[in-house]
Amino acid sequence: MADLTLLSIAELSKGFNNKEFSSTEVTKAYIENMEKGRKYNAFITETAEHALKQALESDKRISKGETRKPDSRIPSAKGTQKQR
Repeated sequence: MADLTLLSIAELSKGFNNKEFSSTEVTKAYIENMEKGRKYNAFITETAEHALKQALESDKRISKGETRKPDSRIPSAKGTQKQR
């Protein structure tokens, strides 16, 4: 499987629809990536636990047949640039 953090939103949506991976798997990949890049101080506040909880809830809803907006399964992050 390709690095999930390198997939476009369209590729992620297709993968979710084809059940190639779950929202939880994608979120874990992004969390691992975030942890690897911690030395760059790219994030002011990390909310990995919250993101993982949301991903699990999303996967549960999908497994029950409940639908939401297509992008509700896509993890997102807000970064910052260090001010000089």
